[in-house]
Amino acid sequence: MSSSQVTIANAQGSPDFDALAHARGTLVLFMGLARLPEIAEDLVEHGLDPHTPAAVISAGTTPDEEVAVATLGTIAESAADLRSPGLIVIGDVVALSERLAADRGTLALA
Repeated sequence: MSSSQVTIANAQGSPDFDALAHARGTLVLFMGLARLPEIAEDLVEHGLDPHTPAAVISAGTTPDEEVAVATLGTIAESAADLRSPGLIVIGDVVALSERLAADRGTLALA
């Protein structure tokens, strides 16, 4: 499984949710953890499938790293207890997270 395109966007302010929802490949959003419910809802409203795999990585690459993995429709609930900074990743590549977590000895929350 691979993605031929990655779109990286700042989720603060007023991102172009229509363009993001129609971008091919993987979406990576930063600076948006506090607005995750709104972001997920806006992406779905603009056409992204709510069943699209999604993950939030909080405090990535640190000993305090936490990961929530769900679908776009449920990621806000799954990641509700995570703290900023957080990176939001949306797309089929998220399906690799469990294998990567096992390889690194970290826990992927479902």
